[in-house]
Amino acid sequence: MLRHAIGFAVLSAMMILAGCSQNSWQATTYPAKGKLFVNGEPATNVVVSLLPKESAVDSRMSMPWGIVDESGVYVLTTYSTYDGAPPGEYLVTLRWPSTPSSADDRFNEAYFTPERSVATVVIEKSPNEIADINLNGIKVLPAK
Repeated sequence: MLRHAIGFAVLSAMMILAGCSQNSWQATTYPAKGKLFVNGEPATNVVVSLLPKESAVDSRMSMPWGIVDESGVYVLTTYSTYDGAPPGEYLVTLRWPSTPSSADDRFNEAYFTPERSVATVVIEKSPNEIADINLNGIKVLPAK
């Protein structure tokens, strides 16, 4: 009976350790948030994506991203909701879908590629307040 209990304990510990190693590919993240305004207004529902400038943040090429809320604030997510971003230098790209599930871009893909990024940001190994991004004189397509 004791042998079975010890065997069960060892097997359980091995399963727990194996479960922990599933996420070993993830980089350490640090809280990060910023604000985005277009033509003086909060850019509600814009998807803000950070593209690493140098090398991928992990072996799965994850990218931090956030969605702008009604007050213009976005909070970055990389692996789990609002966990932030790995440290490093990033290009900021934008996409503004008409609805959260649509594939269109109200910016007409003007800020969707690294060559057309709207800013460069650096994520530090501490909580990060990203400088406000203010885009003025921007033509925005109407929502579909």
